[in-house]
Parts: sequence; structure tokens; C-alpha cells
Amino acid sequence: MKKFFTALLALMMGLSLTACAGSATAAENAFSIEETELATEGETAESLTQQTVADEETGGTPIILTIGDTVVSGTLNDSTAAQDLISRLPYTITMQKYAHDFCAVMPEQLTYDEADQHDGWENGDIDFVPGSNYLALLFNEDDTSSSPHVNLGKMNGDLSFFEDMEGSMEIRIELADAAAGTQENMTADTNALVVYYSWSGNTQRIAERLAETVGADTYEIRTVETYPEDGHETAVVSQEERSSGNLPELVEDFPDLSGYSTIYIGAPIWNAYLPTPVESYLEIADFTGKTVIPFSTSMGSGQSGFLNDFETRVQNPEVIGTYIDIEFPGNGSPDAYTDEEIDELLHEWLAENGVAS
Repeated sequence: MKKFFTALLALMMGLSLTACAGSATAAENAFSIEETELATEGETAESLTQQTVADEETGGTPIILTIGDTVVSGTLNDSTAAQDLISRLPYTITMQKYAHDFCAVMPEQLTYDEADQHDGWENGDIDFVPGSNYLALLFNEDDTSSSPHVNLGKMNGDLSFFEDMEGSMEIRIELADAAAGTQENMTADTNALVVYYSWSGNTQRIAERLAETVGADTYEIRTVETYPEDGHETAVVSQEERSSGNLPELVEDFPDLSGYSTIYIGAPIWNAYLPTPVESYLEIADFTGKTVIPFSTSMGSGQSGFLNDFETRVQNPEVIGTYIDIEFPGNGSPDAYTDEEIDELLHEWLAENGVAS
């Protein structure tokens, strides 16, 4: 009898997990709530204006969902759970694709009314599953027999693009008005300077493409004494400079920053930190009233302590923008990326910083 009840309980739990295909790994999905990020690939917020007006006329709260590089419109309803989600927007969560949906465990449960629970779903539903704390975007095979869901709203339009997506995907939900406003506020950076140090040529490649993209001037940090051509030897020299505090002397042709409102600063990652030539530059540069946006290049080490090091050393910035590390694959050649690939890498990062590209 005990085995029977155990099996029955397991069956009931399995049914309750239908929306996420019964995956225990969904609990491992990462999440974040951010205020400035806007994906601009695919359909733009501006192009969704007509659908937003229609949503307002039929009731509910118009939203924009950014699913990877695809943007779709939708509506959240007036249920208690939907209103709780609205209070958390913009909301970003990493979801996993299953047979019927993209799904993830929410770190904090939505408040809901039991009377709003219903069995099953329809394609296009945005649902919350109370028993498992799942948030689900349903796109395949309507169902009427699964465990209770709470419907939060609907996605609009053709959802066939879901079929071509695989694995996990970062999905962002935001108010349609906020998305459109952010799009309108994105401007070209015509009063900008790209400051960079480059040892191998990789950072120079990114810096020059960035400057071309945003219409900025460039300034290359150069040392009086050149570093060894061997990367290991350069790492040793740099570590000695950092440890001793005897930073390298720079060629003193420093730019006048007074005419710039935005300064991009880029460099390779050395020994997990800023390269010492950039440390030298940050000791003499004053960024009072400026927006400073850091970027780095690496060959697989990741950002490590670069950003924290940068934030500690940069002097008096008004704002420090969103940081990006661009990893060069293979042998780390500056030609590892095409111009188009670099543009794609820069596009979302610039959008996060409110800059049109």
C-alpha cells in the first residue's frame, strides 16, 4: 500500500510539471531584474505600436517580450498574479525550451487568487504554475488536462519562430510604453571619444569599429617603452609593475576631454586585471561630469577582476556604463571576427548603454 501511494504521489507531481516537461533542471535557471537593458534585434518597439493600441482597446496591459533576438508584443491581464508580475517589470529570466513551452522557475512566487486557476493552456498563453512556481510561455499543442495554471496574459502574432529555437534563452518582459520610450531615447554618440590600449591589435580592432559605429574620435594609449612581443614575458613585466607600483611611462599626447560627454575606455585583460598602461592613464585623467563606458578583450579568461579594477581606479565619472568583454577565439588574431560580427557584438551592448548603432 505504501508503494502504491508513493507511486500515486509521483504521478501527481509529474502531472503538475507538464508545462516544463517535468525537468528538475529548470530550477537552475539564472535570473536578473534590470532597468536599462533593451534588446533591439528583430522587431522593434516602434513597429509594435499598432498592436499596443489594439491591446489597450481590448483591455489589459500591453507588454513587449524580447526572446533572444526576437521581439513580440503581448498583453498581461488584470488577474492578481499578472498585476504582481507587472509590478516587477522589466523582468529578465533565463528559460528552457521544452516540447510545449519555454519555462523557468521564478525565484519569488507570484501572488495569485485560487479562483484564477484553470486546467490546461492555449497556444500563446503566458502562464504561472503555482504548485511548481513556473513561469511558462506556451506555444505548442493546446492542452486541457494538465495541472492548474494561472493565466497571466497572451502573446500576439505568429509564434512559429519558437520551433527554431533550442536550449535556454534569456527572455525579457517589459511594459510596451517603457520599451518604446527607451527606443526613442537612444541617440547616436556624436560627442564621444574612444580611448584604448592595445597590445596585440585586438582591442584596436574593436575600438576602431566602435568609433566608426557611434561616430566617435579615438585616442590610443601608448607607452614610452614597448613591451615584449611574447605574451608570457609581457604578463611577467606587467605583474612586476603592478606589484611594485612602478607603472609604465606614457607618451604624453593626452587628449583634451573637456569637449566630450561620453568616454569609452577599452583594453585587453592582463593577469585578470587592467593592463598597467591603462592604470597609468587613469591616474592622470579626470572624468568629472562624463559618462564612462568600459570594454575589454580577452582570449578566454573572461572579465575576471577587470571591471572592479576599473571602477576602483577611474576618477570622478558621472556615470559608469554597462561593461562588455569581447572574447577572441582561436589564436586570438585581430581578424578572428568580421566587421559584421563585431557590429553584432557591439549592437546589444550599445543599446544597453542607450546608444543607437
